[in-house]
Amino acid sequence: MLNGECFMIQIVDRTFDLLEFLARQKESVSNSVIAEEMGISIQSANNLLRTLYRRGYVSQDCKRNYRLGARCIYLGSYADRWGALRARLAAPVKQLVAETGYVAFAGVIENDRMLCIIMQDPSQTEPYIPQQRWYDELHSTASGRVLLAALSKKERGRLYKRICREISSRKNPLSEKALAALCEETEAIGFAEVHDESVQGVSSIAIPLLGEEGHVVAALALSGPNSSWNRLRREEKVGMLRRAAELAAQ
Repeated sequence: MLNGECFMIQIVDRTFDLLEFLARQKESVSNSVIAEEMGISIQSANNLLRTLYRRGYVSQDCKRNYRLGARCIYLGSYADRWGALRARLAAPVKQLVAETGYVAFAGVIENDRMLCIIMQDPSQTEPYIPQQRWYDELHSTASGRVLLAALSKKERGRLYKRICREISSRKNPLSEKALAALCEETEAIGFAEVHDESVQGVSSIAIPLLGEEGHVVAALALSGPNSSWNRLRREEKVGMLRRAAELAAQ
């Protein structure tokens, strides 16, 4: 790769790092804070900020501190393919949290990874869109296994070859044959449950959420600490998830 191309890629990376940094801030921040957090010079930060300001992707307050600009909303409105599904899931997710006391969420496959599109934990009063909730190791989460099981063998094989060949769960390496077995089991019983896989000390259980044409459009899941996971029987958790899925379909 030519030096000029490497330089351009670095600028693009920094630009997205800056935007994502601003997205995590509750208040506007100064250029010096941005430069320090990103590990770049004030001059480099100012160059990026000037361009983003001119294009409307950042804005300034009266103190000349920076926050995300309205142009980000415009892009986001086109990028969010899951708005209608998220609206359908808000009440079911809230119901699951109230019934179980666990975290409730829904995930979809996006860019060969699992994307969490809506979530609520017991400390929250309403569901929300979590920031940067991506999971590469689909096979090590209950919702990921549900989504993998819904794929055709050809699509699953393509995904495996792209991202799963070199990765493993925290306990055992994953072969393509083992992935197929996991998917067959998940499809047969209609749900997936994992313990201590993606996060130590945490369990999760998920079911497929069907769309209007009967295809799996998402995974609906519960997650909680191992210490309280057996407070509800597996059959109870699956039943609650299925009732929530029925509510989402109404």
